Amino acid sequence: MKLTAAFVALAAVAGIGADAQSVCTTNAARKEIRSLTPAQWSTTANTLAAMQNYGWFQWFAYLHTANFNVIHNCEFFFP
Repeated sequence: MKLTAAFVALAAVAGIGADAQSVCTTNAARKEIRSLTPAQWSTTANTLAAMQNYGWFQWFAYLHTANFNVIHNCEFFFP
């Protein structure tokens, strides 16, 4: 429950859902992996390896599983 409160507090601070009529000022898009330069691919691969080594993926999987219904069943989640 504390984790849910933390997510709600973070959303409130970030202003998520505060104004349903607001307009994005920037559009960010993920790059297609096949279009990455060698330097970008190296950075991506090194980052993913570090995340695996530090246990980030396991921690994220735990948080996601433990809070799936709370996070996915609210108005703040993308449709």
